[in-house]
Amino acid sequence: MNMYLPNAENALIATEKLLEYLLDEENSKGKSTFFNRYGYFKDNYEVLIQDLKSVALHGQITKQEETKFGVKFVIEMELITANNRTATISSVWMIDNESEFPRLITAYPV
Repeated sequence: MNMYLPNAENALIATEKLLEYLLDEENSKGKSTFFNRYGYFKDNYEVLIQDLKSVALHGQITKQEETKFGVKFVIEMELITANNRTATISSVWMIDNESEFPRLITAYPV
């Protein structure tokens, strides 16, 4: 049975999560190097938002976990990246207890 992210069409991706974490060389713990290699940079972060939203909409859940804060979902999916290469990423989403909408926690290479 295929399981998809609930309310994925309303997935929330904070701009700060990308600019101050995933695409930030000092704070990303190496993730920015991966994303830069595939054409994602601070000056085109909107492309990464669109690609992550596509992952949320079309990727199948590979792991789901109940936490005290809400339900955490992991999606691993291949995507065509900003520089037209293929990469497999894992993205982590959370639907907080007081919310219906998933929000991006992190993303990283598989």
